[in-house]
Amino acid sequence: MTSWETFVSQAVFQKKTTLSLYGVTTGYLGALKNHIVLDKDVAIPTLDKFKDFSIANSTFVLPAEDDGSNIVANITLPNPSILSFEVGTITLDLKSGNTDLVIGKATVKDVTLRPGNNTFPLRGVIDISTIIGNLTEVLSSQGPAIRRGALTLTAVTTSIVSNGTLIPYYTRVLGSLPLVANVSIGDVLRNSLAHLGSSETFSGSDDKRRRDPVELDGPVGYGDAYSQVASLKHNRHVQKIFEYENPERRDAMIDSLAQYYAAL
Repeated sequence: MTSWETFVSQAVFQKKTTLSLYGVTTGYLGALKNHIVLDKDVAIPTLDKFKDFSIANSTFVLPAEDDGSNIVANITLPNPSILSFEVGTITLDLKSGNTDLVIGKATVKDVTLRPGNNTFPLRGVIDISTIIGNLTEVLSSQGPAIRRGALTLTAVTTSIVSNGTLIPYYTRVLGSLPLVANVSIGDVLRNSLAHLGSSETFSGSDDKRRRDPVELDGPVGYGDAYSQVASLKHNRHVQKIFEYENPERRDAMIDSLAQYYAAL
């Protein structure tokens, strides 16, 4: 590991690191001059494992965009140091909870970390079929978070590219630091429903719903919130996601999600 890589690792993982300063100059005071050597170690605050890293404004995009993206969000990377770091475009694996199950991939473009909180748009692809195919593992890993009304996502850096060139030292250092965020389920559903509401498309058999309000009889005690989510059963883009799933199982999963959302 080079001295620069060592510094980058210390800057990412530690609260403080030592910056060695060295310089030679000549100082003048009138006719007097003096040869000055600056050789000093200075302790500076550093990134502290990106404590308070967060993901906000998460929204499922249906149908997926032209590049395949079906989720957008904002991520915040705090920089409590006095230094700025030009990083580049970060590619991430998204994992469920504390497992190694990769449920999606995401990209954050043109990252430069300046002192303070740095917020960037994230775009990615969530693999719904992987989630459904590993539902037991996903629910097991998400149990504690779900009880708090959240989902736990672990973001792991797989590559960092700047001007078309892989940056190996940033990739290695950040790739060894899993970033964990709790994402509010309620916020995800509200944002996603708002997005769907702007371009809602129903399946052919439910075409009448284009003109008439959706009216679903949910369980006693649930109202509009339940109906909003339960109506996704009739959205053709949602049906496309679940095209290989038994329709009854698909509807049961959406109903369970609707009840959960209504109870928030």
